Amino acid sequence: MRIRTDKKTHIWSLTGQVVSVASGLLLMPLMMVFVPEDYLGLWYVYAAIGAIVTLFDNTFAPALARNIAYVWTGARHLQKKDVAEEDCEEIDPVLFKKVLRTCRLIYLVISGASLVIMLGGFTWHVLSVSATLDSAVVIVSWTIYCAAVFFNMLYCYFSSFLRGTGDFVALNKATIISKLVYLGGALLFLLLDMGILGVSFSYFLSGFTFRFVSRFFFYRNPDVKKTLAAAKHKVTFAEEWAIFKILWYNSWREGLIALANYFASQVTTLIASSYLSLSDTGVYSISMQIISSVSLVAFTYFNTSMPAIQSNYVAGDKEAVKKLVSSSAVFAVIMFAVCFAGAVFVGLPILHLIKPTYQFNILLLGIMAVYELLYKHHSLFCSYLSCTNRLPYVWSFLISSAFGLLFTFLLMQFTNVGVYGLILGGMAAQLLFNNWFWPAKVLRELSVNYFAFLGLGTKTLVEKFRRKKDKEKQ
Repeated sequence: MRIRTDKKTHIWSLTGQVVSVASGLLLMPLMMVFVPEDYLGLWYVYAAIGAIVTLFDNTFAPALARNIAYVWTGARHLQKKDVAEEDCEEIDPVLFKKVLRTCRLIYLVISGASLVIMLGGFTWHVLSVSATLDSAVVIVSWTIYCAAVFFNMLYCYFSSFLRGTGDFVALNKATIISKLVYLGGALLFLLLDMGILGVSFSYFLSGFTFRFVSRFFFYRNPDVKKTLAAAKHKVTFAEEWAIFKILWYNSWREGLIALANYFASQVTTLIASSYLSLSDTGVYSISMQIISSVSLVAFTYFNTSMPAIQSNYVAGDKEAVKKLVSSSAVFAVIMFAVCFAGAVFVGLPILHLIKPTYQFNILLLGIMAVYELLYKHHSLFCSYLSCTNRLPYVWSFLISSAFGLLFTFLLMQFTNVGVYGLILGGMAAQLLFNNWFWPAKVLRELSVNYFAFLGLGTKTLVEKFRRKKDKEKQ
């Protein structure tokens, strides 16, 4: 069954991403008003630590969604490396059931491991940076946050299920509802003067909401019902283990890539908390959140197109793959520029009105934006390679991130560049190799130069827009 993305899919994906970003951006000024600056800085320390353990999810989620997409497209067997071209309209129900069962088992293990790591490995850091704050509030809010991360991860497999079957409409409906619960709950608890305790609890509630809504949509899908009904075979642990070994071949590599991505971006919040005050760390983290939000919206089109890229690759339609990748790249650059301009000229003035004491550094934001765009640009080309079940960029990501950490430490410890060192160290490391090598490699594989690639992407987007206008006229 070939996975295709249409206008409805992209609209829902963009809406879901906008709501996700907006919930975070709306929560930001609410917390700036209702939460003291030191506690706000502590919240971002929570978020940075939570991002570490969600690396477990990032380890398996791409491989799970990718292999579910292969099975949904008609693959009769899964491979550790590369993909066999099999353009079959019929889904193998037994293989589909095996993959789903394996997904559940994997997420049970990684969510439990995440809870142990957060409580056992990072509680000391939370208590040390919050020594001047109310210890009872810190301990209770941290415990609730850890429980929220556990349950959010435990049910993350539904995201892979929906993404792998190309049901982005259902995925984004579930995302939108859960984010509205998160924002609404946080607003209520903040008005009740519960501070980060309330925000932690609303995050906990949003995870349960996502689980129930996404489960409802997944099992309501008639194709899923039909496929699972046809799978009379009882899956054994040995069969789950066999599927796990196939997934693990690339999953541990995906995990290293996720670790590299974390070190290349979010770890700077933890570094900042070692060199800056909690209030200054909060301002820096808010700046990072703004740029991350811009990036999330800009690259939504590509993320939505990934199952279609995987499906067309399995079917051997290389021209369709080239059009999808090129149009996604062009769309991402345009949207990034538009969203960044909106953040600077609309978002920052609003934040300044809400909290005049928060002073945002426009130059720092600009440097962050350039770094993020270059990083996500080469990551887009690497994601194309991952769609073909190849991950040749693992070690270059790790090495670049290690050098980025080293450069950042040297700049923060031995120079006077201040907060700029948190970004410039990572930027220098990525410019040395990743920013240019992987785009060049993929372009060679697609037999196109960069300008022709941009031209094809622009042409594809224009054609889609014209078809949309023609349909509206009819």
